Amino acid sequence: MPPAVISAVSAAAGALADGIPGRPLTLSPDHALFIDGVLVQAKDLVDGIVITQDLAAASIRYYHVELETHGILLAEGTPAESFLDTGHRGIFENADAPLILHPDLMQLRREAESIAPLCHDGARLAAIRATLHARKHALGLAIGPATDIALRANGETIAPVTDTLSEITFALPAGATEATIRTATFIPANFDPASGDRRRLGLALTGIVIDGASLPLHSLIHPASLHEASPGDPHHWTRGTIRLRLPQAARTLTLQTAGRAKMWTAAARAA
Repeated sequence: MPPAVISAVSAAAGALADGIPGRPLTLSPDHALFIDGVLVQAKDLVDGIVITQDLAAASIRYYHVELETHGILLAEGTPAESFLDTGHRGIFENADAPLILHPDLMQLRREAESIAPLCHDGARLAAIRATLHARKHALGLAIGPATDIALRANGETIAPVTDTLSEITFALPAGATEATIRTATFIPANFDPASGDRRRLGLALTGIVIDGASLPLHSLIHPASLHEASPGDPHHWTRGTIRLRLPQAARTLTLQTAGRAKMWTAAARAA
């Protein structure tokens, strides 16, 4: 069994509204905030810029506040739920005995004892995320393309010769038979409040050209570099690192693209 992922969600000051939170706020991913009459878990609000999730923490210590009945507390001025025991009490350091309920019983207890409904999908969550999306624009942020891209072959790091919205061309070093291309990545749900796509994507490839000749993508690109096809999306999205097998005499490589990573940036610098 793989080790449990240790993570936390952090909201910057003012991420939700003016003065909310009043200072940076860190929560467990499943802890819920009280927004527009419903409870929304912190992990469902992550946007990668003002509400971020740290997946690399070595250890985290959480303190939960439990009331006589489930209620709303202010955490750095942000309405957040108190602790609701749905079967996790046994994982705490000061627990008397372990108690982990079946998932169905956990859900029934939350529905019966929660101070407000838990919203984890659907139009209500999309509307809340849309409000927070607009909040980022009010904070002076805008969405722009991420342009970081470089090829490495034969020990050399090579910048593109040309880089347009539809094509990226590299001059290859003589004799190169393998290459790695590294690009920026993004998570679609961080940029589209209606999206539930949390894949980490790099480039949307539509074709690959070696010395002017189009070749099948899968004949050159290592399968692990590509995501599986997504319904309704004809493009081959990379994972951010592209491993290539090249003909030995290849001199130029062109990636034909239909999309690339996005990034939040100061509005004045957005493309």
